[in-house]
Amino acid sequence: MNNTPDFMCIGMQKAGTTWLAANLGQHPQVWIPPIKEIHYFDEVHIDPGWHVRRREAAAKNLKRFNLQTKNSAISKEIAFWQHMEQRQPDDTWYKAIWSPCFYEGSRQVVGELTPDYSILPTSGVRHAFELAPNSKIIILLRDPVERTWSSSRMFAKEQNHDPAVYYKEPFIIDRSRIADMLNKWETVFPEQNFFVAFYEDIANRPYWLLEAICKFLGIAFKKAYFLQATDKVHVGIGSNMPEDVLAHYKMLFYDDIAYARDRFKGYAADWYSRYY
Repeated sequence: MNNTPDFMCIGMQKAGTTWLAANLGQHPQVWIPPIKEIHYFDEVHIDPGWHVRRREAAAKNLKRFNLQTKNSAISKEIAFWQHMEQRQPDDTWYKAIWSPCFYEGSRQVVGELTPDYSILPTSGVRHAFELAPNSKIIILLRDPVERTWSSSRMFAKEQNHDPAVYYKEPFIIDRSRIADMLNKWETVFPEQNFFVAFYEDIANRPYWLLEAICKFLGIAFKKAYFLQATDKVHVGIGSNMPEDVLAHYKMLFYDDIAYARDRFKGYAADWYSRYY
């Protein structure tokens, strides 16, 4: 039995990972944890406080369940939250998340979607490879200018501030560094482990994207599995980007946009044409 995830979606943040989780979570051959973002590797290598937040979420969710239930699907969720409530995580804790995942006697495809893995240091990527060398890596790319402003708006809403206050914050900007993210992960994992798509595909051809991901994961594709394919998830409140912010981002992300244009053409070439 495999006890590491078959796939990891490492971002980008604000590029459709919640949409992807909502759709893959409906597929009968896939199991995604009740929280899509496990945050294990970034906890070890970036932010050591994630286990506290997981425990708080676990305590809140366990209150919702009757522990005597005989519903197997709910029982699996209870077991997950009980696991989240346990001691501070280590590699054994992480592997145990995936072990019991079967579907009617057959092994399910299991995975997590944690966009913060996109900013892992090389040591964190190597750690992921050591635990799950066969894991398939899904990456959704988005125009760095739009992605960063969207992220600024999201964080500002959480803090009840103007998004322009946060537009230069490194923790927001770093998540738009396409070249750095791809170079770090592709240096460690083999080429055949990667699937790269674009945020625009979700709006323009969602079923094509889901079919391509199913093929990549080795599972069946049927439109009937994806009833939320054309739904929008976590739609933010629009806010026009100030001219000074746009000018700053155009300068800041020139190299990343040019890199994506040269490598991927298509949508990335449209980004370049839009700004330069």
